[in-house]
Amino acid sequence: RGVDRKVETPFQRTLDSNLDVCMACGACVFVCPTGAIKLEDITKKNPMPILSEFEQGLKSRAPIYIPFPQAVPNVPVIDRETCVHFATGECKICEEFCEAKAINFEQEDELVEVEV
Repeated sequence: RGVDRKVETPFQRTLDSNLDVCMACGACVFVCPTGAIKLEDITKKNPMPILSEFEQGLKSRAPIYIPFPQAVPNVPVIDRETCVHFATGECKICEEFCEAKAINFEQEDELVEVEV
């Protein structure tokens, strides 16, 4: 932005004032088109990567993910242990921006028995 064409996060101004409001969710890193934003540069928090069980821990994954990509139906789930909303009660940004309105934090797990 500006004459210097400096890419910065929405929290940059508050970080300069030592008011760390960043949740370390990594959304800004993910959407940065240049790859200029590094999470370790914008927050003092040290988030651990969430290792993918499907990839045998060789890759990381997001808190909302598809546990078994080959399964039918192919349905994403929210990992309650790693989601910022369930950990802090804040965020819900994915629910706001999901165009399909498919994310509902009030929904509970349900066991359905089907006779075949």
